[in-house]
This record gives sequence, structure tokens and C-alpha cells, in this order.
Amino acid sequence: MKQIIIGVIIVALVSLPLAGCTISVSCTTETTELERIEIELDEAIALSQEGEIAFITVGNEELLITTLDGRELKAFVGSLTLIELQELGFILPSDVEVDRGD
Repeated sequence: MKQIIIGVIIVALVSLPLAGCTISVSCTTETTELERIEIELDEAIALSQEGEIAFITVGNEELLITTLDGRELKAFVGSLTLIELQELGFILPSDVEVDRGD
């Protein structure tokens, strides 16, 4: 009888770390940040010229873009301002919302 109880305890002790591993693996695979696809600036300009942009956020050195079909993109713009982007051909239609991160 003692051997059976010892066997059950050993199985329980071996199973606990495995259960902990499973929990920690599933927790670490979840992402809380929104993943965006990085595109080149010329691609962002082309999207704007085609009228494909639904929402823009101008951040620190990057342009965060949500397209009309729901894609989440980002383009590195460095220290370029919106005026400089427009001079490069970026079209900012009046009905597009812009969040400057204020």
C-alpha cells in the first residue's frame, strides 16, 4: 500500500512541473502588441496615391498606417514632417483621420 501511495506522489510531483511548462509556454506565445507589417516609404506613398489609407498615426520616425482593407502597416519616415512627406508625393486626403500622437 505504501508503494502505491509513494508511486502516486512521484507521478504527481513529476506532472506538476510539466503542467507548469505547458501553462508558461501558452502564456509566452500570446502577443499583446499589435503586429504591423513594415513597408518602404515609397510603398506608403503609393498607397496614399491610390486612396487605400483609412487611418494614419504619425509617430517617432514612423508612419503607422491602417488600410481600407484592415491591414496594419508601418513605414520608417525618420524626421520627415507631414509637409515633407506631401512634397515627396504622399497624398493626405481631407477625409483621412490623422493622429499625431499628442
